Amino acid sequence: MNTRPDLRLIQRTTDLGNKNPIPSNNTRFNDKREAWGMFDDLDQWFALKSKNTARQYRKTLEEFCTVFAIEQTEEGAEQLKGVGHTEVTRFTNYLRTQPAQPGRSSLISDRVSLATVKHKLTVLCSIWDELINLGAVQTNPWRKPKRDMMRVKGNDRRPHELIPFEAVRELFQLNFYGPDGARDKALLAALFGGALRLNEAIALRLCDVKEGQEGALILTLRNTKRQRAEDQAVGAWAAVHIRAYLEMRKRDGAQDIDPLFTKYKANKPINELLLDRTVRRAFTMYMRRVGLTGNFSPHCARATAITKLLQDGVPHREVIKFSRHSSIAMLEHYDKLRRAQSDNVAQLLTF
Repeated sequence: MNTRPDLRLIQRTTDLGNKNPIPSNNTRFNDKREAWGMFDDLDQWFALKSKNTARQYRKTLEEFCTVFAIEQTEEGAEQLKGVGHTEVTRFTNYLRTQPAQPGRSSLISDRVSLATVKHKLTVLCSIWDELINLGAVQTNPWRKPKRDMMRVKGNDRRPHELIPFEAVRELFQLNFYGPDGARDKALLAALFGGALRLNEAIALRLCDVKEGQEGALILTLRNTKRQRAEDQAVGAWAAVHIRAYLEMRKRDGAQDIDPLFTKYKANKPINELLLDRTVRRAFTMYMRRVGLTGNFSPHCARATAITKLLQDGVPHREVIKFSRHSSIAMLEHYDKLRRAQSDNVAQLLTF
């Protein structure tokens, strides 16, 4: 049952007794948008995106509406249509003065990272492009500020925390108790052994785990950044843990369409997808069990796996196939982290 509240802000009463409900050819396209509800159309557009992306779009639009006291009314919809350069500038300045998010962002600045500001401007620019497509507005006031912000350099990206390789080995030597412990071990194996993003891992279902050639394990990722299914090979050492948990899920009666990594209640699977915040808390707990107390997140597993391959001398063109990055520039970010720690010319400086 869909419990999402009705977000139609400009819905108008329709006369169901009208004998001629079909609009005439003289009806403007804008009138159709007003009749259906501009914000409801946006929400339906958000629903076409992945779960995490849709949540980010909704939260960003909600934040903008909160700053300018735009309510879910017809008047509020007209306010949104009238957004121009002044409102865009005010909101951009508002974003840049916000405090840093807890965790890694606070390590480099007391204000929110520029990456976050750029992301929100990009989201709002996309939303206004959709409003143009809907016929609700004529121009997009976010395009130029978005281009200008992309040129700004600074605390642009939160630093990745690389997990020591010996800590990864120690992690998989821990005791994992109960069915939820077996799940956590298999999930950690997917994150470290396949360099998966968190949303990719928790979206896996039993049918997405396949046997490849020469005993390789293949994971079919359906919730990717590229919005398309991709196959990801997993290292043999990690595949052992995933296979063991998969067999346990099958013994519990799980079907192919059921989540691979599921919630448990009283040691019984309830076949519901894990929440990302649940995995983040568990990841922090396991890091503490191996003696790490920094700001580690599941994405650190992906960064660590990619960095390990680069350090072992695997060519970039091979690593990028594994990491599924869209460009070599993104992969070089990990290589710079590795070189900054080991190959930096500072090691050669003597007096």
